[in-house]
Amino acid sequence: MPDYVNKALARFKSTNIKGANSPIVYNPPIYGQQTQVASNNDQNETPLSPAEVLRLQEIVGVFLYYARAVDPTMLPAINKIGSRQAKATTAILPDVDRFLNYAKRYPNAVLKIQPSDMKLRTHSDASYLSESNARSRAGAYIYLGSHKDNEPPNSAIAYLSVIISTVVDSATAAEYAAAFIAAQAATPLRLTLKDLGYPQDATPIICDNECAVGIANNSFQQKRSKTIDMRYHWLRDQIKLGNFTINWKPGAINLADFFTKAHPVNHHLAMRNVYLNSEEGVLISPISTV
Repeated sequence: MPDYVNKALARFKSTNIKGANSPIVYNPPIYGQQTQVASNNDQNETPLSPAEVLRLQEIVGVFLYYARAVDPTMLPAINKIGSRQAKATTAILPDVDRFLNYAKRYPNAVLKIQPSDMKLRTHSDASYLSESNARSRAGAYIYLGSHKDNEPPNSAIAYLSVIISTVVDSATAAEYAAAFIAAQAATPLRLTLKDLGYPQDATPIICDNECAVGIANNSFQQKRSKTIDMRYHWLRDQIKLGNFTINWKPGAINLADFFTKAHPVNHHLAMRNVYLNSEEGVLISPISTV
């Protein structure tokens, strides 16, 4: 989408800004707390004016479309901003400025879909208690074709970065919910591919939590699994029907991890190399180097 970002920056009067190498400030997690990331403290700040709220909503709408269509590296940041826009305060403004600076630095992302066997594959992941109010975030990377673990994947045809709608009580439940969300997103894609003449075998889901994989495969019964929302057990049924398989692989090669949380600048740039063909001269590098 040539010049889309530059036109958007001009619209929001943000052309004369420095640029940044990541769209969100990374705060190291605080493990063992009710929320593992630093609070935004929105409740202690002044609410935005109606004009400021409108500008914020326009920024979210314009860049959320672009993030979903072309530049997945923007998605977690703009989704986090969007989740706060309903009750936005002045605390959100530095985050918006950081995002716009990232857009200024990388305005011309390019996705290149490679020829493949047209078989759908997906990775899912979750970050537990990484959002306000004890909520968690799910991520998914859905693409066509196979690749080795030490090679970059095909560009995604869909990716997700969403807050899990229920409050989960463990990392396992968060990962299980994320796999459910990924499978739901993949289901209409499976049907579309079939209608286009590419019938699908069981779509593999890669997850980096062994307990969640065991619960999905009904091969492991966690003592506290009764607290998992029953809707997520739809995934078990889909696996029994042969529509999906779910398997464990280590988190270091999980393509969905990026979409669940903020990352340090060096990791963010490394993953940008994996996901994108960029006009800024960034080269594709193997995921094993991340």
